[in-house]
Amino acid sequence: MLQQEICPDCENLIPVDRMDEDIVICPCGFTKSKAQMKFDKRNNKITSYTIILVALFILGAFIHTAKWGTDSIKVAPLQISELVDGLSPKQTIELADFSFDHKYFEKSEKLYQQFLDQNPDHERVLEINEKLGMLLFRQKKFAQAVEPLENYFLSNGENPQTLFSYGKSLTETQDLGDAEEVFLRLIKTKPEVYQVTVVQALLDLYVAQNKLTEAKQFISKLIKPGYVVPTHLQEQKELINELISKKS
Repeated sequence: MLQQEICPDCENLIPVDRMDEDIVICPCGFTKSKAQMKFDKRNNKITSYTIILVALFILGAFIHTAKWGTDSIKVAPLQISELVDGLSPKQTIELADFSFDHKYFEKSEKLYQQFLDQNPDHERVLEINEKLGMLLFRQKKFAQAVEPLENYFLSNGENPQTLFSYGKSLTETQDLGDAEEVFLRLIKTKPEVYQVTVVQALLDLYVAQNKLTEAKQFISKLIKPGYVVPTHLQEQKELINELISKKS
């Protein structure tokens, strides 16, 4: 039984009696060999698939550009490498940094951790521990932030803000003894500067641990002869004295 064909001109089914083994003749006047019709149908399918693929590519490129903005051209080869060959240490950091800049923090966190796991002796480990630790700290993931910030601290990292964040992470996770050590180190690095936030954090620790005598001694060391006592420090001194009186 012959398979009926749809006429490409009138788009109606061509009657069976107008189809023989080689030629198809439609009442509308369309005439073509079956071989040519099969060839045309195959080409039309290829063309349709090509159009679909091109459309998908354009759509993907649009989404990629919308996601990464002006960095899209730089990010694309990194993503291809990630899928095909894996990222080099340098590429891992680059993609992590791009992810961070565009607020894809989960991706950035994953890549920084991947770098540290795979390259423990790399020259940029200190920097990446700091980046990962601060990323976690800013998201209030204090327990997770402790490890990279501790590595930064133990490797003699010097950024005051990063060290303060390490101390606060320890405080949030109730590791008060180590937090005290961090805050004291911060104060010793710049003894000539009255670091209000660090002093407050340390005094809060002393109070939390009921180390009121240590708190009083600490304040006394900060107040030197002829020293104009900052209002904040004077308030803290009075508070500690009041707590000691109540305890007595």
